[in-house]
Amino acid sequence: MTFAIGNGCGQFFKFEESVTGNNTVIKIITKFEGCICTAIYGEFKKEFIFKKAVPGTYRLQFEKGDGSFLVKEIRIQ
Repeated sequence: MTFAIGNGCGQFFKFEESVTGNNTVIKIITKFEGCICTAIYGEFKKEFIFKKAVPGTYRLQFEKGDGSFLVKEIRIQ
Protein backbone atom coordinates (compact mmCIF):
# COMPACT_ATOMS: atom_id res chain seq x y z
CA MET A 1 0.00 0.00 0.00
CA THR A 2 1.35 3.41 -0.94
CA PHE A 3 0.45 6.40 1.21
CA ALA A 4 1.45 10.04 1.41
CA ILE A 5 2.78 12.07 4.31
CA GLY A 6 2.73 15.86 4.09
CA ASN A 7 5.97 16.68 5.92
CA GLY A 8 9.23 15.30 7.30
CA CYS A 9 7.85 14.61 10.81
CA GLY A 10 5.28 12.07 9.61
CA GLN A 11 5.75 8.32 9.63
CA PHE A 12 3.75 5.12 9.45
CA PHE A 13 2.29 4.08 12.82
CA LYS A 14 -0.10 1.15 12.21
CA PHE A 15 -2.93 -0.34 10.16
CA GLU A 16 -6.41 -0.02 11.64
CA GLU A 17 -8.83 -2.74 10.51
CA SER A 18 -12.60 -2.91 10.66
CA VAL A 19 -13.97 -6.37 9.78
CA THR A 20 -17.57 -7.22 8.86
CA GLY A 21 -17.96 -10.77 7.57
CA ASN A 22 -15.57 -11.18 4.61
CA ASN A 23 -15.17 -7.41 4.18
CA THR A 24 -12.20 -5.62 5.76
CA VAL A 25 -11.71 -1.85 5.71
CA ILE A 26 -8.05 -0.92 6.23
CA LYS A 27 -6.94 2.55 7.25
CA ILE A 28 -3.33 3.68 7.55
CA ILE A 29 -2.61 5.56 10.77
CA THR A 30 0.37 7.91 10.72
CA LYS A 31 1.99 9.78 13.56
CA PHE A 32 3.83 13.06 13.56
CA GLU A 33 6.70 13.70 15.95
CA GLY A 34 8.92 16.72 16.23
CA CYS A 35 8.49 20.48 16.18
CA ILE A 36 10.64 21.53 13.24
CA CYS A 37 9.45 19.55 10.24
CA THR A 38 10.70 19.77 6.69
CA ALA A 39 8.08 20.68 4.12
CA ILE A 40 8.93 17.60 2.08
CA TYR A 41 5.95 15.71 0.72
CA GLY A 42 6.62 12.01 0.43
CA GLU A 43 5.00 8.80 -0.68
CA PHE A 44 5.82 5.66 1.24
CA LYS A 45 5.05 1.97 0.89
CA LYS A 46 4.02 -0.38 3.67
CA GLU A 47 3.15 -4.05 3.24
CA PHE A 48 -0.21 -5.19 4.59
CA ILE A 49 -0.24 -8.89 5.50
CA PHE A 50 -3.62 -10.57 5.23
CA LYS A 51 -4.07 -14.06 6.74
CA LYS A 52 -7.22 -16.12 6.96
CA ALA A 53 -7.55 -19.80 7.86
CA VAL A 54 -11.02 -20.18 6.33
CA PRO A 55 -11.29 -20.52 2.52
CA GLY A 56 -13.43 -17.94 0.77
CA THR A 57 -13.46 -14.66 -1.13
CA TYR A 58 -12.42 -11.66 0.91
CA ARG A 59 -12.85 -8.01 0.02
CA LEU A 60 -10.19 -5.56 1.19
CA GLN A 61 -10.96 -1.84 1.12
CA PHE A 62 -7.91 0.36 1.62
CA GLU A 63 -9.02 3.85 2.65
CA LYS A 64 -7.31 6.60 0.68
CA GLY A 65 -6.59 10.05 2.07
CA ASP A 66 -9.47 11.62 0.12
CA GLY A 67 -12.10 9.31 1.62
CA SER A 68 -12.30 6.96 -1.38
CA PHE A 69 -11.16 3.33 -1.35
CA LEU A 70 -8.80 1.07 -3.27
CA VAL A 71 -10.71 -2.23 -3.38
CA LYS A 72 -9.10 -5.66 -3.85
CA GLU A 73 -10.69 -9.10 -3.71
CA ILE A 74 -8.67 -12.09 -2.57
CA ARG A 75 -9.74 -15.70 -2.97
CA ILE A 76 -8.28 -18.16 -0.45
CA GLN A 77 -8.65 -21.86 -1.22
